[in-house]
Amino acid sequence: MNHAAPRTALISGASIAGPALAFWLHRYGFDVTVVERSAAVRGGGYNIDIRGAAVDVVKRMGIYDELKAVRTPPQTITFVGKDGHEIASINTVDYVSQVNPEDLEIARGEVTTVLYAHTRDDVEYVFNDSIATLDTHDGGVDVTFTRGAPRTFDIVVGADGIHSNTRRLVFGEESLFSRYLGYTVAIFTVDGFGSEPQRSTMYNVPG
Repeated sequence: MNHAAPRTALISGASIAGPALAFWLHRYGFDVTVVERSAAVRGGGYNIDIRGAAVDVVKRMGIYDELKAVRTPPQTITFVGKDGHEIASINTVDYVSQVNPEDLEIARGEVTTVLYAHTRDDVEYVFNDSIATLDTHDGGVDVTFTRGAPRTFDIVVGADGIHSNTRRLVFGEESLFSRYLGYTVAIFTVDGFGSEPQRSTMYNVPG
């Protein structure tokens, strides 16, 4: 019998990828710590599509039925012209479930809630903190935090978003690698806007 201590892993970010990876690393014998700069798992965010291989993954994790229960209801997206008149409309069911009836569209916050619920008893979550420095050597990775005491891990994974602090610490400033393509998208909800909560209105215009 192997009495060696389990390998340790630090994951930066408690959104989608972080808890999902923590689930699998724990299953394969790792002691996992997830560090998150927010005070708790964050809700909100744009809807997430679970399709193709992702459907198989959430089924293997045993959370497909939970996610299906909180899927976003069918929604009509209406495209309008500059005068406000309808040009065309589509129903989300038409382009999501007809491709594969098992595909799901879910609010990001619902996904994070389910993933956290399935990992919090097996994974150490450290909130209100973040990685300050990383020093890799033969014995692992020495990590200092902005608030907590220094620790050493066998592996460190950055799952902390598009503007990853972990990636910056390892590879350098983001500006060295990013290339602006000329587009910016902001998506948000407005409480009490409109009389039909399951209808979105879209207007696109150059500039």
